[in-house]
Amino acid sequence: MKTKDQILLENIYLNILNEEQIFNFDRFEGIIKQFVEFIKKNPNTNIPPNLLFFYQLITNTGTGVGSANNLGYSDDEIKKWKHYFSSPPWNSSGVWSQLDFNPNLKVKKDNTTYNFYVTIKKTKQNINKFWTSLRDLFNKIKNLSDTKQVALSFKTHTILDAMITHNDSIKFYFYDQSMSNDVHNVVNAWLNENGIEISDRTHTFGIDKSGNSYGQMLANTLTQYFSKIIKDHPQASTDELVDYIKTNTPEIIKRIKTQSNN
Repeated sequence: MKTKDQILLENIYLNILNEEQIFNFDRFEGIIKQFVEFIKKNPNTNIPPNLLFFYQLITNTGTGVGSANNLGYSDDEIKKWKHYFSSPPWNSSGVWSQLDFNPNLKVKKDNTTYNFYVTIKKTKQNINKFWTSLRDLFNKIKNLSDTKQVALSFKTHTILDAMITHNDSIKFYFYDQSMSNDVHNVVNAWLNENGIEISDRTHTFGIDKSGNSYGQMLANTLTQYFSKIIKDHPQASTDELVDYIKTNTPEIIKRIKTQSNN
């Protein structure tokens, strides 16, 4: 008969994601193992929040060099992408490029920014549809911002390699929770009207709060959650615990609730 730990830690992987939101566990296998072993050896130690590998796992950052070439883009096309997103009206930080609508109306409550995320399917044809339809998105978001008299923003990647690999293809910002449905509906209309294919995600809404991004807050939560699991099951092997983390990370993210997704 299986023990409680064995039942809890069975390696049954969750088929909850389409192919485009990437959780590259192979890349972090050794780091996850070190994380498990550290906590097993130091069960009374407070684990520092926001372990970098959890954030990189959630967003799939730190990879991507050469992805655009591999997808069939020429060097000239890659340069055109960067030039486009580095030029007005885009405000580029060098990594992200952002458009702001009625920024003078931005009013944060409790130092909170609400987020809406989209992951588009990463084919050259679909990315090009995204690119060529941005004027339509600009008009739709501007109209919503003007009509509701609220500040809205969205950003995407200045570098095409990052666009292809990052789990957040485009991110929308708003400051009034009641705008959630409006933003969702306008973005869906833009996607549908332009034939842009998207992928399922573990989360579509989130919040940035007090200087911490939602990705950072998810990483903190995963760190604390899995630390407790490891401490509560001292007889489980390192391999069982590593498999548990790999199996359950997407589902845990889906279950985390914020003010914007309750």
